[in-house]
Amino acid sequence: MFIKLVKLRCQVPGKIVVYNQDYHGYGVSVAYRAAGAARAAKLGAVASLIRSVTPLSVASPHTGMQVGLYDCNNWQMNLRIVVSEMLCK
Repeated sequence: MFIKLVKLRCQVPGKIVVYNQDYHGYGVSVAYRAAGAARAAKLGAVASLIRSVTPLSVASPHTGMQVGLYDCNNWQMNLRIVVSEMLCK
């Protein structure tokens, strides 16, 4: 998980990281929502955008739990959810 983020880490500072992950079951795919923003922030990203963590979102993004969004300066990372239907248009 997050293999592509690690490979592209030199391109992350100052950018918005977009996760368009495939759905591989909630237990696996939820990691992008829970920890994706924090991982991107540690590499210098200014925000994170993820695909809704569901095989069928019925146009209802769910932000759910997120972990590690604050660094030592108490700065909050921006995270937004895009519903799957928006990605198909």
